[in-house]
This record gives sequence, C-alpha cells and structure tokens, in this order.
Amino acid sequence: MFTRRTLFVVGAGASAEFGLPVGSGVADIIAQKLSFRLDEFHRVIAGSGDPQLFKLIRNQAGQERMQQYFDACKLITSGIILADSIDRFIDYYRNDEAIRFCGKLALAQTILEAEQGSALAVDPGNIYNTLDFRKSKSTWLRHLISLCFGGFERTETRIYENVSFVTFNYDRCIEQYLFWALRGLGLPEREAAEITEKVEIVHPYGSLGRLPWQAHEASIVEFGAKEGVDLPAVASRIRTYHEEIADLTRQEVIEDLFAAAETIVFLGFAYHDQNLALLRPKNPRENRRVFATAMGFEPADVSDIQGALQTTFPYVNTAYVQPVTCAELFRNHQRVLQR
Repeated sequence: MFTRRTLFVVGAGASAEFGLPVGSGVADIIAQKLSFRLDEFHRVIAGSGDPQLFKLIRNQAGQERMQQYFDACKLITSGIILADSIDRFIDYYRNDEAIRFCGKLALAQTILEAEQGSALAVDPGNIYNTLDFRKSKSTWLRHLISLCFGGFERTETRIYENVSFVTFNYDRCIEQYLFWALRGLGLPEREAAEITEKVEIVHPYGSLGRLPWQAHEASIVEFGAKEGVDLPAVASRIRTYHEEIADLTRQEVIEDLFAAAETIVFLGFAYHDQNLALLRPKNPRENRRVFATAMGFEPADVSDIQGALQTTFPYVNTAYVQPVTCAELFRNHQRVLQR
C-alpha cells in the first residue's frame, strides 16, 4: 500500500512499455495514413492512405472544400516530422480547421489501433475473456499493482487509496490495467469497477473515451475498438495545449492533485516546458518528494530536468531523476515509494 498521497505524472514513455508507439513512431504512422493520392475525379488511388480516414475526411469537407482538406493532409504528411509530436503540430496550426480535423482524426485512429495491438488488449478469442497478464509482467503498472496490494486482504476496498494519476496520453492503459488487475484477483466486475472508479485519473489533453465498465454511459469506447466507433466523435475529445489551458475546471482538478501530493512520480515524461507549466501548483505542499525517469536523456539534460522540477515544485525536499525505464524506477525504489 502507499502510505503517502502519491501522484503519478505519466507520459508517452510509460505507455511504450505496453507496446504503444511514441514520438517519431506515431508521426510515421500518421504520415502514412494521410498520404492520399487522388485521381482526376478526386477518388483515392488504391494503396495510398487509409481508406476509412479518406471517407470520413471527404464527408466532413464536402465537394467544395475537398481540395482544402486534401492540402491539409499533404501538409501534415510533409511537416509532422519537423515537430516534436502531432499534438504540437496541430497546436501550431490551431486556427486551421482542416488540419485540426484531419490530424486529430488520424491520431485517434492510430491510438485505437495501438491499444488493440498492445499487451493490454483483451483477446476476444480468449475463453476466459480476461487480460493475459503474462504479456505485461515486466511493466511499471504490474509493479505498481504489487505495491498497492501489499498489506491488504481480499475484502479490502482501499487497495488504490492514496494513488492518483495525471496522464498526458490519450490511451486508456491505466484505466484498463487497474480494472483488470482486480478482475484477475477474482473480484466481480461491478466491485472492480466501483473500486477503480474512485481513482482520480486526469487526462489534461483528453482521452479517446470511457471504457465500458466506467459509470457514465456517454462516450463509451472499447479499449482498442475496431468496429462501431464514431471516429470523428472520438477525435473531438483530443485537446491541444491551448485548448487545455482554456478548460479552467480541469485545471483546478490538476492543481488540487498537485497541492495534495506528498510524493510525485514522473514516468516516461518528456518534460516540455508547456506541460510543466500546466502542473505548477498554486499552493504547494512542503517537504514533498519527486521521483522521475529520464530514459534516453544525456547527463546534462538529466541535470536540467532536475532543475526544472525543482523550479516547478519549489518546496521539493528530495528529487530523484534517473535515466531508467518506468519499470526500473519501481524496482529501484519499491520500498521508498510505499513509505
């Protein structure tokens, strides 16, 4: 169990442990999906781009705006490689309706397909209709669940007490794993759902939608859904930086979580200045601890990240920034994290 209020700040590197693409991988997939070639009748040439996306884009644009949307796809395809992410590219063109629609649409489809191909997808051919935890046994969420269960018995409902998340990912890996972990331990679906629903999981930039076990019926999208998905509706839930800062209600929730946290853990985070700015608490708690992964960063950048975190959280007592994976951070600090 976690004895301190612990807030996990989750970036794309954390979802990569489950097989989801990050950075240039997402950009390459989106560029391929939007690489349409048209004939003289504005019909997509076979083998170019994604036919489902083309149909949805054509329906949105209509005949009179088809060229505008087609040009938007070409611009995304050629320019996305120059941006850190598709999110930042869309935000750069935030006043261009065609780029917003086409970029978010391709991103939504890409993430859904990534969920479906990840270690957290439930195989419909599985006779037990459950998650195969062997595929994710070396991931950070498996380690987190192990820490959460420590000290509790089967009848305890406070398993996820003192744990909350701010995830900058659109996927639902955290929600999926927390729910199915309880099911894997034998809890009925309703009880597992009730316990998991109590966990605060905030997506500053939106998510693809709620999972079937979640309480509200609106915006339900199966994890990795392939059929029956209103893709434009899913894409409309994706936000960029400037769309998020206008959402004062969600900002207040994030500020409250950071103000209350005694331990903050950054997992697979890229530490972009604009994202750190979203996290700066107005009334920070003193003597807090920060743990952070910095896998792939050079020593000079690791030092810079440590300084940025101490600037963002001026009352940090201890900041551990290590060039390790998310799972390795849990293995290295499993005793300290619980205390």
